[in-house]
Amino acid sequence: MADKAQGLTLEQEEAIEDLKMWLRHPNGIYLGATLGYTEFDIHNLVRLGYKLYEEGKIDQARIAYEGVHVLDPTNLDAMLGLGSIYAMQGHLGQATELFTRVLSVSPTHRFALLQRSECSIRQQAFGAALRDIKAVLQQDPEGKGPEARR
Repeated sequence: MADKAQGLTLEQEEAIEDLKMWLRHPNGIYLGATLGYTEFDIHNLVRLGYKLYEEGKIDQARIAYEGVHVLDPTNLDAMLGLGSIYAMQGHLGQATELFTRVLSVSPTHRFALLQRSECSIRQQAFGAALRDIKAVLQQDPEGKGPEARR
C-alpha cells in the first residue's frame, strides 16, 4: 500500500495500487479494455474508419480513428489510418510520429515506410525519405507490390 505518511485516503491508496498493477501488465490495459470494449469492437471501429475514409468522409473517418487510438493506442491499423489522414490534412509531424510508432513495432511495414517517406519529402527531409524508400525497395526489388510501384 501507499505510504500512510503521505496522508492518502484508503480509496486513493487502492487507486494507486490499481494503477501500479495496470502498468505492470505485459500488454498494458488501455481505456478500451477498461470500458469493456473487446478486440472485436475495436476491429469494427477501425473498419468503420476505413469505410468512411473510402467514402470520402475524411472528418468522420478521422474521428473514428482518433477514437480507436484513444481506446487502444497500440492499434496499428488506427495509427496507419490516422497517420494517413493527418498527412492528407497537412499535419506532417503528427503523421510522421504515427508512422514511426508503427515502424517501431513492425520495422518492415511497407505502407508505413512509404507514407513516412512521403511526409519526409513534403518536409524536405530528403535523406530520411530516401532511407524509407530504399527500405521498401529492398523488400520488393522487382517492384511487384503496390508500395514499390508507387
